[in-house]
Amino acid sequence: MLVTLGINFWVMNFEYQKGRYLQSEILISDSLHTRADIFTSFSVIITLLAMKLGLPAFLDAITTMVIALFIGYAGYEIIRHNSAILCDTAPIVDVKKIVDIVLGVPDVKTCHKIRTRGRPDDIYIDLHVQVKPDMHIDRAHKISYAIEEAIKKTLPEVTDVVVHMEPKERE
Repeated sequence: MLVTLGINFWVMNFEYQKGRYLQSEILISDSLHTRADIFTSFSVIITLLAMKLGLPAFLDAITTMVIALFIGYAGYEIIRHNSAILCDTAPIVDVKKIVDIVLGVPDVKTCHKIRTRGRPDDIYIDLHVQVKPDMHIDRAHKISYAIEEAIKKTLPEVTDVVVHMEPKERE
């Protein structure tokens, strides 16, 4: 059990460090799960030693409750760390930067209804762009691709851009 405890401690630290470096919620979550395993193993060792020393048997029940609390807390931490991603929380809150990029593409009149979601290293963007109402669909399609390319070039963490083209009412 001591060897397993040592290995799990090393795995937990390694996963957590790599998870932070790679911005991987999966690795960070698994490190939290491994941490619960460490607490569980440590609790079992302490209980075995206590029983060997002749301490009361009800310590086993108390240890079981403590282990359940460790596991519950690990589950809570995993949910807390991942709920923002699962709920499509916006990873880019500064939409002005996106608007500036989009308005830099020729023939774009306005940009609105910007929505971002995903992980910090895997962002999806949906946005609406207005162009001249008499613009040919081929030209609008090329503008859409230019917008996607400009955003991905400026913001490398963006992996997908969906552009909804709309006619701009004549002023």
